[in-house]
Amino acid sequence: MSENLFEQPVYKPTLEELDGISGREIESVESRSEKFLHLEKGTDFEVRKKNGRVVSDRNLEDFIVFISPGSGTESKIVEAPHWRAINDSDVRSSIEISNPDGSVSKDHFYGVSTKGIGYLKPTVKGLNIEDYDSWAVQDKEGVNDRGYKVLGLISKEEVEGGSLVEKSERLIGLGLRTELYWGTAELKRLPFRGQMMTINEMRDKNIISPKKTYTPYEVVRLFKMNNRIAEASQSDERRLELFKKAFDVFNLETRDKGLFLPKVVIGNPELEKIFFEEFFKRMGKNMATLLNIGYDHGYMHSANVTLAAEIADVGTLSPWQKEKDKDKIKKYSGVRRSHLKDMRDMCYGLRMLLMAAGHAGLNAGDRIALQRAFFEGFSDVFDVKQIKTQKTDPTNAATWMEKIFDTVIVKGGHLPPLLHNEIEDWGISV
Repeated sequence: MSENLFEQPVYKPTLEELDGISGREIESVESRSEKFLHLEKGTDFEVRKKNGRVVSDRNLEDFIVFISPGSGTESKIVEAPHWRAINDSDVRSSIEISNPDGSVSKDHFYGVSTKGIGYLKPTVKGLNIEDYDSWAVQDKEGVNDRGYKVLGLISKEEVEGGSLVEKSERLIGLGLRTELYWGTAELKRLPFRGQMMTINEMRDKNIISPKKTYTPYEVVRLFKMNNRIAEASQSDERRLELFKKAFDVFNLETRDKGLFLPKVVIGNPELEKIFFEEFFKRMGKNMATLLNIGYDHGYMHSANVTLAAEIADVGTLSPWQKEKDKDKIKKYSGVRRSHLKDMRDMCYGLRMLLMAAGHAGLNAGDRIALQRAFFEGFSDVFDVKQIKTQKTDPTNAATWMEKIFDTVIVKGGHLPPLLHNEIEDWGISV
């Protein structure tokens, strides 16, 4: 299906056709303004879980909104590839984190992302969501909400009953740079074609899943910034703007945490490369942390790593002990396939970051210096004793990481993705 068909539609694509458009296909589409309606607490939603330890200059309830071209009163920019989420910048939030060694530190966030606010692909394609009679698509695999995908929404099941609030804080306390779930809200009424409808009414009319067990939620997450590497890689129009924002966030964190880093400025090549070296160092720490705690992500691609070196979508992070897929826990020289996949995917994301920097005319430094920065961060938190308790060979885990980084980043080689390939197809071994 051609891009022109969507830019100047001759007919209205079906919901199934729109659902079939990947986020990557339209990541480079220009951002668009859309109208949103602010939902009212008590009438339209109820907060079901909230991290009361978050300190912010805004209220959680300020961010519970829903797309509504017909009755919306607030305009927000829809950005690819955040199809179920909307971002708010310049929101200052923090939380005191208890670290494993008993110390307490403060983590800072500068943006908010609300997920579950409506199906946005029609908006980006120049279509109107209100032209569609339903948001529900039958899922033949039956993996999404018992046979249905409700496009643009998330369910209580998907947010694990709200447990992601505690899970995200725990992961941050263990040293992972990731999102912090501020709170969850159960939706009671939503705008549909300019009119408010109860969730039961929407079920009865098959606008959403007809299953009585389906309960739509919204979640409010805190990020340092929620723009991803993929956006900077794909969008020629927004690339430099995104890097400027990333540099601003970098400087805010440096100030708020009292880090011994200079203020980075676009236009000064020596300062530009400090941003990228620190980014690589932080990602090295992230990978070592995952090995320490025995967690894997499974989708560590460029759309799940922010331009502040944060790993997004903590719902996919899980310990190997709970993994049901035997292939993922299969070991290669004492290291699980799932961790090797994360290593490979992380390196490809970092390579995309370097390519984006080059297209933006930024100085990312030389790859040997970046390699040194990555493994400095990796070694800083790599804990042999912890990793052994996860039944992983620490020596071989470090060696695998070194070989994968060298192949992908330093030499620019190719390691096939593991969705349809095997470790043996990589041509490297430990």
